Amino acid sequence: TCALLGQVPARPPEAGYWEFRQEVRGTKFVARLAPCDGRKDALDFRRRVQDLKAHHNCWAAIGRDGVALGQSDDGEPGGTAGMPIRKVLEGLGLRGVVVVVTKYFGGFHSGTGGLVREYTTSCKGVVDAASWTTFVPLSRFLISGIPGPDISSLYRLQSEGIEVLGITFDENGRTCAKIEMPMHCQEDLRSRLLTLHSGIHVKEVSGNAGQT
Repeated sequence: TCALLGQVPARPPEAGYWEFRQEVRGTKFVARLAPCDGRKDALDFRRRVQDLKAHHNCWAAIGRDGVALGQSDDGEPGGTAGMPIRKVLEGLGLRGVVVVVTKYFGGFHSGTGGLVREYTTSCKGVVDAASWTTFVPLSRFLISGIPGPDISSLYRLQSEGIEVLGITFDENGRTCAKIEMPMHCQEDLRSRLLTLHSGIHVKEVSGNAGQT
């Protein structure tokens, strides 16, 4: 069977996000984390939770495909806020997530090294506070040329997380099936089906966001 990939936020609390607070030498940091499906979601969340009276509202986000959606230091020295937040998320293999860290300056200048530590610990704190679930990128495939007597082999795949969406038969009595399965399992499935008959074909027809 194929391994599961990535972690995404589970259902958030009633507020719609998780929160972590810390204070470092009089400077307060409030980190908030929420699920997001794209850059628009990330920016909308930043606008929702930012405090315009605060000194900085820094953020970073990762899409469900594992690609960074953006980041911002919001006036902090370059590379001391948005990048540390992003590195925490990437380092833990998290997806479909946005983190906004709001800073209320208390008078003590931490220096660039201190800022990196403070934004890193703020992000780690809210990650620890959040609930997570496993994410599997899915794709749909069309399988054709399956000999009729071997159709039962398709249904046995369902115990491995592969869903049979529909079955039809061609004029020669061979089976055509549409299935949904983890993208990274395609080659494994293809090799197993070819052991049934060399004329079987597997073609990807679409991808989707995935399942949890």
